[in-house]
Amino acid sequence: MLVKYNRLIPNKIYNILYLVLVIVNVCISVEIYGAEIAPIVSYSNSCTVLEEEIIENFHIGVGSPETVMLEILLCPARHSDGSFTEYNIYLNNSRVTSISPTLSGWQNIKVPMPISLNQGENILGIGVIGQELPDIGCVRTISGTVENRLESSNPVSTPHSFPVEVNSYNGDLIQPLLLTDSNETVYKINVPYTFCKLFRWEEGEIIDIFTDSNTSHLVDLFLFRCHSDVTHTIAPPTSSQMQGLNWRAESERGSVNQTARLRVRIPKSGFYMVSLKPKSSFVSGRVNMKINSELVYDDCPITSCAMISAAMIEQQEDYEIFMKMYDPDKRPLLRIEGNGASRVVGSSIQCPSEIVTGMGMKSTDAYLRQTYCFSPQQICVSAYTPTSVGYGEVLIRKFSEQIPSFLNSYEVVSNSNNLSDNVSRISVLDNKTIVIVGENAWDGIVLTDVYGNEVFRNMNSQKSYDVTSVISGYYTICLLHDGMIIENKKVWLY
Repeated sequence: MLVKYNRLIPNKIYNILYLVLVIVNVCISVEIYGAEIAPIVSYSNSCTVLEEEIIENFHIGVGSPETVMLEILLCPARHSDGSFTEYNIYLNNSRVTSISPTLSGWQNIKVPMPISLNQGENILGIGVIGQELPDIGCVRTISGTVENRLESSNPVSTPHSFPVEVNSYNGDLIQPLLLTDSNETVYKINVPYTFCKLFRWEEGEIIDIFTDSNTSHLVDLFLFRCHSDVTHTIAPPTSSQMQGLNWRAESERGSVNQTARLRVRIPKSGFYMVSLKPKSSFVSGRVNMKINSELVYDDCPITSCAMISAAMIEQQEDYEIFMKMYDPDKRPLLRIEGNGASRVVGSSIQCPSEIVTGMGMKSTDAYLRQTYCFSPQQICVSAYTPTSVGYGEVLIRKFSEQIPSFLNSYEVVSNSNNLSDNVSRISVLDNKTIVIVGENAWDGIVLTDVYGNEVFRNMNSQKSYDVTSVISGYYTICLLHDGMIIENKKVWLY
C-alpha cells in the first residue's frame, strides 16, 4: 500500500525559532510502503523550521494503532571531522531517535527503533541540522510481506552504498510523437539519474565547490527557490531573477583526474541546487565532491541526461513545460539551460496544486511556466533521486488553459457498464507481478509497448499476473471487461 507524503521547503531563509509552513513551493511525493499501514487520513504540504534545523514532515494516517520498523533512503555527507550527517527522527513533534550513517552518498538505513503510530494522523519528521536539506529519497516500512519484497530487490542489513542505476542515456530513447488529435509534440524520454543536492545559503556566504573524477564533467550551481520580501513566500525564480544567480564550472585534466572548482559569493539568500553531469553525451561515471572543505560526497553517480532542444521557445513569450513519468511514484528534475555558457535558467521538481487539480497531473510530476528574457538552448531531464529512474513524456507549448491532449492518455477509460465508479486498482511488484485490487469484474489484461504493439495478453480473471516473460521497458497495462478498457496505467517494468 502506498502512503503519500508531500515535502515543503520552508519560506524563511534567515534564522527563526519555530515555523510551520502551509504554502506550496517544492513539493515532492515520497512513498511509504507498508503491508499493514492503513490508508492515509490526511496530509499537508508542510515543513518545520527550527533555528538551525529543517525537518521534513511525513503526514501519515492510520485506522488503528500500528508499530512499524522504517527504512530510509538518504544521502548524507562526510564532514571534515570524520563524522557524517546525522538525521533526527521525530514523531508527532517529539524527537524519538536519530540515524548516524557511517558512509556518505545514497544509502538505505534502518531506523534503530520501532515507530509506534497512533490511530488517526501522525507526523513523522526527519531533520538535519545545518545547511543541507534532508533530501529524503523514500521511506519504507520493513514488516510483514513488504520486508520480503525489499529483500528480493535491495537487501539491507547494515548501512551501505545505494546501488544506483547509472545506465548512460541513449539518444534513440528520445522519441518525438506528434499526437493525431492535436498539434502537440510529445517527447518520450528515458529519465536517468545524475547527482544533485539542495542547500540553504545566506547572502554573503562564500561557497567553494571542488570535484574530482576520472570522467570529464560539469558542475552547476543555481538559485532553486528565492524569498519574496513582498509576499513573504518562496517560489521558483523567474528567468530574469536567475540572471547572475547561476554558475557553471567545467572540469579540466589535472595531474591524475578531471577536476573542477567553483567559488561563489552568494548574492541572495535562498535555496540553491548543486548538480553534476558528464560533459559528453552517452557517458556515465562517478564524482567526488567537496563543499567548503566541510561537506564531502563520495562516489556521486553522474549520467548523461535526456536533452531536448528548446529551439521552439521564443523570447518574451509565456511557455509551459509538462513532465509526466509513466510510473506515478517517480520524481523527475527539469532544468532549462540558456544560450552561451548554457547555465541553468529555470528548474522544477514539482507540479503546483492548481495544475494537479486542473490538468489531472500528480504532485510527483514536474511543471514549469516561465517567460524567458532570451531564447533557452535545451531542456535537461533527469531523476531527482536514484529510485526515480524510469521513462516519461515531456510537452513544451505556449501557455494555454486547455488541458494538453497527451494527459488524456493517462485517464481511466470507462465502458457503458460504468465500472469506473468503483474501478479495480492496478499495481506492479518488483518481481514483474501485476496485482489487481478491487471487487469489480474484469476479463483479463493486455500489455502494449510505447508503439501500441501488444506484448502480453491473459484473458483470465485473476488477482495477479506474472509478466516475467516481458523484457524490461515501459508499457501500458490495460484492464479489460467485455472487450472494453476499464482502466489503464503506464508503468516501467524492471
